[in-house]
Amino acid sequence: MFPFEFCENTLPRNLKALSCDYYCDFFEFLPISIQELNFFTKTYQEGLYFEISAKDLPPSLAKLTLARNQPIQDLEYFPPTIKYLKLGEYFRGKIPNTVETLKLPFDPKTPLAYIFK
Repeated sequence: MFPFEFCENTLPRNLKALSCDYYCDFFEFLPISIQELNFFTKTYQEGLYFEISAKDLPPSLAKLTLARNQPIQDLEYFPPTIKYLKLGEYFRGKIPNTVETLKLPFDPKTPLAYIFK
């Protein structure tokens, strides 16, 4: 877990970007100004990765970078503001056509023909 607790008004209201080692269900506490999220865990630890749902992402998000082992689902529900997307190995859903820059893992677990809208 984080060395501090996320709650309402923990982060500055005008925050544009946030980088964390891993995701831990805090989207509800992000300010609406967030445009960029980065999750950078470099090593896998059992139980560390909570699956993200694109349904829960902030509506202002333009850039999302995920660690190689960070799972995400419901890709078709990305906010319409999403332009840059770096996915890990584990993802489900269709990538929206608003994405202008897409980075995939070396060996995606999903065939490419199935990931585009």
